[in-house]
Amino acid sequence: MHFLDSSLDDNVVLVLLNQTWVSPEDGDSACYSRFKRLWDNAVFKAAVDGGTNILHAVNKNLANGGKTLIPDLISGDFDSIDVSLLDFYQSQGVEVVRTPDQNFTDFTKCIRIIAEKYDSDQIPASVTDIVCLLGQAERFDHTMANINTLYEANSLLPSSVRVTLLLKDSSVCLLRPGLTTIEKPCNGATRCGLFAVGNPADVSTNGFKVDLRSASLNFHSLMRNWFEFDQEMATVSTDSELVLVLPLCGNDT
Repeated sequence: MHFLDSSLDDNVVLVLLNQTWVSPEDGDSACYSRFKRLWDNAVFKAAVDGGTNILHAVNKNLANGGKTLIPDLISGDFDSIDVSLLDFYQSQGVEVVRTPDQNFTDFTKCIRIIAEKYDSDQIPASVTDIVCLLGQAERFDHTMANINTLYEANSLLPSSVRVTLLLKDSSVCLLRPGLTTIEKPCNGATRCGLFAVGNPADVSTNGFKVDLRSASLNFHSLMRNWFEFDQEMATVSTDSELVLVLPLCGNDT
């Protein structure tokens, strides 16, 4: 999660989802500091439907040096957004795209729009992280829908681009087939989670206290959840996508 390193200025695409990813009243919170750092480093910013409400509350309640935080894109079926905000943000030059198709979530439809902007070079290919802010997961159906969007994103975006869900206490992303190096998150967190949510995966690891050697991970048989780091770096080799969960600093339960 190098994009959270305050010493780096890595560019990202930032997506604000319809969950309470920050408390607008608390400008000193760790969540707000995380949001502001990502916002400042984002080359493209998108608010998904009701995520615009939260951004607008931030603009109203936090001292932003007099500068309103304006996204580049607002998209969704607009069943959650305060519709009065659409006119305001359009007047600020924001691209507003209504995506009424109910066969896909607003999140997936936003990723489709972002993929088109990669294809047209409106987002540079050098920007390889899409960071999506959520709050604390509350509804299981929303959680599963967000995981589904990670899989959808792999088929829509350039292979070099990774989508990460950033929750209050952890991050979630999808590892593509092949070899991936995972950095131990920080001194306060010692483990990560690997899940074969889709197809079974043949997995080998190196750098955990108990490694796998060509083990089949799937929901129906071997289901190891957490892997404890034995060193600062670990590698994971897989022949199918794996969901990777990394605790944020100090959250390792």
